[in-house]
Amino acid sequence: MISPITRRLLRDWKRLWHQGSDRYFVRPQDANVRLWNFVLNCETAEVYGVFFCGGSDTEPVLVMRCFTPNACFPANQNVSLTHLAPLLLTQGLVGFMEQLCRMVDHTPGANDVRFTRTWNRTMIKDFKTHFPQLSTNFEPNSQDLSAVQLWADSKAKRAEMHTQTFGPHHGYLSPLSNTIACDNSSIQVKDTKRRKTAQTSPTVATHSESESDSDSDLHRKRKAANPRLFPHEPQE
Repeated sequence: MISPITRRLLRDWKRLWHQGSDRYFVRPQDANVRLWNFVLNCETAEVYGVFFCGGSDTEPVLVMRCFTPNACFPANQNVSLTHLAPLLLTQGLVGFMEQLCRMVDHTPGANDVRFTRTWNRTMIKDFKTHFPQLSTNFEPNSQDLSAVQLWADSKAKRAEMHTQTFGPHHGYLSPLSNTIACDNSSIQVKDTKRRKTAQTSPTVATHSESESDSDSDLHRKRKAANPRLFPHEPQE
């Protein structure tokens, strides 16, 4: 069942579809009307992303994820925009999208509109799927493609260095690193080896056995020296 706030977003979207806007483009996903793909066509950058509208009708939850590198929103990270929920409830989809555009335009940084447009058309496959009319209105040149490729290679290298420096050790993550073998077969093997060793190795007398042998030798010596002291014992 579609919630009232989703119905309002759909009505606003149909109105925008007929009126048209060059500043932003937005459309819901076919499989989930809570997910909305959008493009912010700002003066400093073209930002492509998706936002989620959930929660209740009185307290909606807004989460956004951008796929275009820009100075305003972190790329490929979930960003909470729930603080803009009152704006969405009062001004609808138009006021919400206008606020996102103002946030991008008023954020100082090294934004490059040609770089972001090239990125969206060459690095993001869903951009052409959801906004085919935008993918054909800009043709990147060789310098634009080189800049995007250089930035992508630099980001991949930084990610690799970060993984090598701060990543976990492979041995620590091994599923067998903390395993202790305690099956019965190992105990039987050890017991068999112990028995074989006892059978083949010479017998070592214990401390009590050594003392008993010493007493017997002393008794025999005394008997041989003084046979009269032991009249009832047979002579050897």
